[in-house]
Amino acid sequence: MAETEPRIRVLLIDPDEAARTAFRGICEADIEACVHPLRWPASVADAPSGCDVVIVGVDTAVGLQVLADLCSRTGGPPAIGMAAAGFEGKSLEHVLLLAELRGAAATIAGPAEAVEIALAIRAVIALRQAMAAPERKSA
Repeated sequence: MAETEPRIRVLLIDPDEAARTAFRGICEADIEACVHPLRWPASVADAPSGCDVVIVGVDTAVGLQVLADLCSRTGGPPAIGMAAAGFEGKSLEHVLLLAELRGAAATIAGPAEAVEIALAIRAVIALRQAMAAPERKSA
């Protein structure tokens, strides 16, 4: 009997209803899409544990701060920053760069569809697995 791949548990923290709807639309057998019940957690400690990836909406300064807090936690899951627009005079590209500088493993420019989100999740998981694998020595 073939072993099944473990499901990737992904948490979305984003107040944007369009992003939440697209995220809920992920119908992949190996991805479990969980939406954070609050629009923003009061602190990172409010984010449920046990996730393999966290996606944070970074369309606002609050979102960037939540992302930075998550990325600063030792041993935490990789985070993806997702934005559809800039804020406070910043372009979308600038906001996504700020997300990477704050520790995001990847960014998604929105409005994103479910398939784009699933591809980003898979890329981050593959990168994490490659980094965790022991280096192979050449003969």
